[in-house]
Amino acid sequence: MKRITLEDIGEVRIPDEFAAAIPDPERTRTIGSGHRADEVLRLLSEGWTVIVNSGDYDDLRILVWYLMKFKERLAPGRGPGREARRQRQAEILEKAHRLMILVKGGEMLGIEGQPDLSGLPEWVSWETDSSMPCMVPARRIARILTDMRRSRDGTPIKALGAPILVLPQVYVPFDQTTLNLLDEHLKVEAGDDVLDVGTGTGVLALVAARKGARKVVATDILDKAVENARLNVRRLDLSEVVEVRDAGNLFEPAPEQFDVIIFNPPWIVGEPRTTYDRAIYDPGGSVLSGFMSEVTNHLREGGRIYIIHSEISHSPGDRSLLQRLVEEKGMRISASWDARRRSRVTGSWERVRLLEIRIDH
Repeated sequence: MKRITLEDIGEVRIPDEFAAAIPDPERTRTIGSGHRADEVLRLLSEGWTVIVNSGDYDDLRILVWYLMKFKERLAPGRGPGREARRQRQAEILEKAHRLMILVKGGEMLGIEGQPDLSGLPEWVSWETDSSMPCMVPARRIARILTDMRRSRDGTPIKALGAPILVLPQVYVPFDQTTLNLLDEHLKVEAGDDVLDVGTGTGVLALVAARKGARKVVATDILDKAVENARLNVRRLDLSEVVEVRDAGNLFEPAPEQFDVIIFNPPWIVGEPRTTYDRAIYDPGGSVLSGFMSEVTNHLREGGRIYIIHSEISHSPGDRSLLQRLVEEKGMRISASWDARRRSRVTGSWERVRLLEIRIDH
């Protein structure tokens, strides 16, 4: 973990996942939460790192809201084309992360009237029990607070007609666009056996069970996700249909064959920096490539594969990794449905797709 010394603050730690947000400690400003929001936006756009180390939490919340509402001002346009838009969004995201707060244990330092953060250590990847405070993006803390509330109160899922619980470090299905696509278009016939790879909270396995599957097997590489999925299966009283296997990579926990295989892979080619990031970033495309190299061995004759995909997954040019893998493995996309949503990762609009894939005989 990086350490730097800041004027008027002293020595602070920067978790590795945020280190890129502090390229130059000399270009760091400290402010109160009531500071003019437009001035903060200007400083961030010019490459400054801004630390809020005093003031009221409600003012901080408004400042974060203002930043996200006008975040497009953080970086100039880069011209037409997908790659130019991608580069601009990456710059906007990086600069938005430079609005920082100081966190020590379960508390934001210098901020009055803040919500209860006593459960924070469970939700983060860095060590919080230290005499030295951490610099953390205000956006990240705001997101964690939202996730903590959803975990405590339950996250309503339209496709299930019931709420699910989300445990720390498990990806939160905050946007239900993909779930609604699957609920509308997933084809499950009476007697079908279904496999949900990378189940996370178990929500896709539960949707398949509600659609009439004879048996649903759910797998995930993370022990915490397995625990979470089993919790939700019990909550929805579907234990007789859904079996959540012990943690393992891809098809390791489920070597048999199925009529339907569902996979919501990490969409963005990149290196995950936290456990939570493993649901979002695919290093070198290895997760998707590994799935596609094995999936036909686990699909019964006439079976169907359903993969959720996004346009932000595309590599430079117009061909995605998934499209290339489908062709290389002798398969075909037999149907496709899409919807538009705002990405939680980039903050920009993206088009997500549900693809039905079959073996091309």
